[in-house]
Amino acid sequence: MIFKYSIGLILSSLLTYVLTLFIRLDLSVSLIIGAVISLIWGYVIFVVPMRKLKKALELIDFTADYVDFTKLDTLRLNSKYMNYFVRKYQYLADNVATRVRRVNEEVDKSTHDSLSGCYNRTYLERMSGIYQSKKSLFVLFIDVNNLKKMNDIYGHEAGDTLIRSAASKLSFWDKFGDVYRMGGDEFMVVIPDIPEKECVKYIDSWYPTVGNLNRHTDEFKCFLAIGWAFGGKFSDVNKLQKIADDRMYQHKKKIKEKYGEEMR
Repeated sequence: MIFKYSIGLILSSLLTYVLTLFIRLDLSVSLIIGAVISLIWGYVIFVVPMRKLKKALELIDFTADYVDFTKLDTLRLNSKYMNYFVRKYQYLADNVATRVRRVNEEVDKSTHDSLSGCYNRTYLERMSGIYQSKKSLFVLFIDVNNLKKMNDIYGHEAGDTLIRSAASKLSFWDKFGDVYRMGGDEFMVVIPDIPEKECVKYIDSWYPTVGNLNRHTDEFKCFLAIGWAFGGKFSDVNKLQKIADDRMYQHKKKIKEKYGEEMR
């Protein structure tokens, strides 16, 4: 690229000399013509390729989980130096994207439950202070009824399937707040800045659709027992969790009584 630009400067200088010596143009006019030619040549050599590169980069979604640089492969820059720059940029960007993806995967592993895909207690600890700064906080506590019986009778693979089924039903709440697996058969949903009446309305429309989580051929039924609590500004999510847990226990007792099962 530098070589081509140097050739252009030499040619424009020769043209200036020819215009002055043979065509007898005024020296100032010849210099202006030479300068204009040099600028045009510089634009073609430097600016046009950079604009092509900028346009290609604008088409790339750098916010995606996987950054696709294949659009750079279609560039025709007509310059081995610019193409070299593009290759180096692509190599660097690929490496950065790979490292960022690995970091995100590690962060995801540390903050998510591997079985359900929900957030875990580690993430809840990180978010506790943020929740406390919200205008209001709604906590929904959930228990997967008969998970232990499922594990004992049909094995842990069936129990894992039951947990994933519960997590799938709870994905309804992703658009309102954060869904946590608290461990074992317990889940929790934390919803900031939505009035209690509105959250209860969502529960009334969601809970009837959950139904039985296991197979109808099983000798027992697996339902979700739920309880909730609401607090205003500066609410402690752990205190609300305790209240919601106690209310969930009462709902669980009613479910057990309905199907003639004992509380354990």
